[in-house]
Amino acid sequence: MVTCIKDSEGENVHSFYNEVKCWKGAHIFHSVMAIFMSILFIIIALIVTLTFYEAKGFSSNPGARYS
Repeated sequence: MVTCIKDSEGENVHSFYNEVKCWKGAHIFHSVMAIFMSILFIIIALIVTLTFYEAKGFSSNPGARYS
């Protein structure tokens, strides 16, 4: 969503949809939402990973052992 290139007139446009001007109109909303959702996904993935990961080698869960 935030991948922009310069067109022949020197304006920033979306790389796949050349009629969409970057950081103007609806592009601002969609870009901000894409960035926010990416950050939210990373935070949730880190929380889930840290919640279910057991670093102990003598864990009672055989799936949590690394050796």
